[in-house]
Parts: sequence; structure tokens; C-alpha cells
Amino acid sequence: MIEYKKEQFQNGLRVISEVVPNVHSVSVGIWVMNGSRDEQMGISGVSHFIEHLLFKGTKKRDARNIAFTIDSIGGQFDAFTTREYTCLYVKALSQYLDIVMELLSDILLNSNFDGEEFLKEKQVIMEEIKMSEDMPDDNVHDMFFKTFWGDHGLGRPILGTMETIKALTPEVLKNYFKISYQPQRMIICVVGDFKDENLMSLIKKNFTFNSLAQNNFPEREKPVYKSGSSLKTRKLEQVHFCIGMPGLKQTSEERFVKYALNLILGGSISSRLFQKVREEKGLVYTIYSFFSSFSDAGILGIYGGASPGNIEEILKVVMNEFDEIINKGISSKEMDIAKNHLKANF
Repeated sequence: MIEYKKEQFQNGLRVISEVVPNVHSVSVGIWVMNGSRDEQMGISGVSHFIEHLLFKGTKKRDARNIAFTIDSIGGQFDAFTTREYTCLYVKALSQYLDIVMELLSDILLNSNFDGEEFLKEKQVIMEEIKMSEDMPDDNVHDMFFKTFWGDHGLGRPILGTMETIKALTPEVLKNYFKISYQPQRMIICVVGDFKDENLMSLIKKNFTFNSLAQNNFPEREKPVYKSGSSLKTRKLEQVHFCIGMPGLKQTSEERFVKYALNLILGGSISSRLFQKVREEKGLVYTIYSFFSSFSDAGILGIYGGASPGNIEEILKVVMNEFDEIINKGISSKEMDIAKNHLKANF
């Protein structure tokens, strides 16, 4: 049984921790409840831009110093942005937890968004956008979300667009960082070999947040599903497609039903779509279903890529499977397989 502790400080900062005494490392992750859906359209991509700059320098450390500090404690670090949150994390030898906490607090409280690193990362992100646009599977998923959610924040790409990234300035990033990177919007998770009282002492010491902003971050607008289709013509060898329908939010009591349905439909190598479209008919190299859930909405979708001449038959198989599940249901064998898969991988 997992035994973890939850703590909330007076400034709103939440801490979740679990002591694992038989390891020699500690992992610290900081989740900020801010993602691409929370951005205004004109600054789309600002959350991801901030994430890029978090390890690029503070008022007392440059990027090189941060990198050498992490390497010197046997550490690994990374960060990522999603539609609903941003995360940065460090894994290091457990005896260096104090250094990890001091470094992460310096990054969160004293990041520097000015100068050469800002301009350099702007170019890097624009190259990242170009790369994503050159990858048809990435491109079709962005189109799918845009069609599904329209102008809502969930429908916009996490990276932003070339136009919005070009328009971003250090001042915009600083202002957005100030209102979104506040303790009441953060969760610190710590797992590994550490003493609980030492952890809480380090958090109180380092995460002081002397200049607290008012808790006036706008509430999230609930997305509204839009039916429709989108088509983009490009000179490629294959046609890439997504089909989807409304799913369930993350906290829905029925979410495990959707997890099982996803596995049965196309989420595993024994799934209906993988077996029928790839193994039996040989029409694709890749086809799968996916379940994307958010705090207030969700999507159950299917992705595939195939030669243009195969698309019509593939879509017929997909629609037939929808009809089969609706009209005939799911076998007990399929359900048992899905349950075991979920137990082993959840």
C-alpha cells in the first residue's frame, strides 16, 4: 500500500511526498497548474516558452552553472508543458536534496527572461514549430484538437504559432510568469530516500515567495465540443487521419470504463483495430486509439496513417467497430484482457 503525505502551507503551496528508504536517489517534481489552455489567443505558446527558459538562467546562475550543478550531484532534469499544466523535475542522489531544493526555488523565484537566452530560445521554439508542422502525425493531431474544440484554449497548439511566438517579448513572459507561477497554483511532489522533517524544513526555507500576486488568475472556461471535419492537402506518401468523440473528464467516476474501451478499441496490440486493420488486412503500419482527459472534458480518438487508396476501407472498418460495440457490446474475454492490462500498467 502506497503511503504518502499531503501538506498545504499557508501561502497555498501543496506538497505530496513519499519516503522510499531502499533507494539512493530522490526525485522532485514541481507542477504548475498552468498550460496552453489558460493562455489568451494572442500569447498562445507563452507557457511553453517560459518552460524553455526555466533552466536558462537566474539572477545568480547562468545556464552553464545550472547544468554543472545538476551534473555534480548525479542529477537529471527536464521540463514539459501540457494543455493544463507545466512541470519541471530533478532526480539526484538523495544526500543532495538540499541543493536540489535550493536550485529549483532559485529557478522558480529568480528566473531571468531577458537578453541573449530569450532571443536564442525564441529561435529554438520557432524551429520546434517548423519541425512539428513537418511531422504529419503531429500536424493532424493539432488539426484534430482545433476542429474538436474550436477557438477554446484546448484547441490551440501547445507550442503556439509562428505569429504568436514572434510577437512575444520578455515583458509579456515576465508578467505572465508573475501571475501564473504562484504558490497556490503549485504542487511539489517528492519521492525517494529522505527524512520527512528535513524535506518540510527545506521547503519552508527555500519557497518563501516574498512577492505574492493576488489570486486573480481567470477561471478556466469550460470547452464545448464542436462536430465537423478539417482537411489539409500536402504532398505526402500517406494520408494521416484522426477521428474522435467526446470523452470523460479526469475525475469522472466512469473514467476506468473509458480506459478499458480505449484498450479494446485500439490501445493495445490485441485491440480490435490493430488486429483487423493491420494484422488481418495489412492496410496500415500504425493505427491506435487514444483517450485524452482534462479537468473538465475529454476525447476518445483514433489515429492512423495509410496510403491514400486504403483510407476508404480503413474508415469503413473503424465505423463498423463502432457499430459492433454499440449493438453487440464487448466480450468477457476482451474485458478480462483490458482489466489485466490496466492493472499491470496503471
